[in-house]
Amino acid sequence: MVRKRDLTTKWLEVAGTAVTVDTAIPVNSIRDVYRLKATNRYEGENALYITRILGATVSATVDILRFTSKNEVQDWPDAEFTENSLPLWSFEEAQCDHIRLHAAQATVEVMLKFVDEHA
Repeated sequence: MVRKRDLTTKWLEVAGTAVTVDTAIPVNSIRDVYRLKATNRYEGENALYITRILGATVSATVDILRFTSKNEVQDWPDAEFTENSLPLWSFEEAQCDHIRLHAAQATVEVMLKFVDEHA
């Protein structure tokens, strides 16, 4: 169970290049992502790739959010966050140093809420 006040909020502007989310995941910890809100600023179709990074390489694409039009918003979860909510994604430090976001075409504005918990 996570308390809302323990969540870290990061606002990111993801353009064509990859953007790393916050700092490295702490040793022996899990980074749980509880909320993601993304807005497409490109004039047409776009995609936001969520990937795990281990060392200097992408170890896996975790999810892909697809957009069909400019200013389209994807808000996950679409229900109100509660302290009993399950995370959307969990990233274990042993398998993932960082979370990285990459936009296929152009700018996507992203808001993430996450917490680092000792494993």
